[in-house]
Amino acid sequence: MKQRDLSEMFADAGFRFFSKRDRLKNGIFPNLMYYHEVHKVGVLVVMQSQSGEDYPIARDGIRYLKAAQDKGTKVVQGYVVFATGDQANPEYVCHDTVDNTLKQLNGEPPREGRMGPYWWMTGDMTVIAQERNTRPVEAAKAPF
Repeated sequence: MKQRDLSEMFADAGFRFFSKRDRLKNGIFPNLMYYHEVHKVGVLVVMQSQSGEDYPIARDGIRYLKAAQDKGTKVVQGYVVFATGDQANPEYVCHDTVDNTLKQLNGEPPREGRMGPYWWMTGDMTVIAQERNTRPVEAAKAPF
């Protein structure tokens, strides 16, 4: 399926978004969820971190979108969009399909956060691997 151009989605009155209550209930928060009823497109919008340049993708949010796409009744194509700015006035950065995004995340365990499991991705939609402690224990500081 050909990718849809979503660069103007925030100006398209056909796109609607989930309420905060629905996003909390379905594990999508802090991400946003948009949909276009006519085109049957679902979009997980991931806002850039307020304290850095990366993007946090909620595990349950991307799973919710993938399940809706697989069901195929209201959403026939799912996308993940990265945006900057604030949630009331997001600015498009880039996007990919939900399937391609999940392929990027495959094999990388999500991090645990106060709003649930999530992954960090860079602005080019590359997953950031968790840092693993691989330093050897020094003999003098061995815990046992």
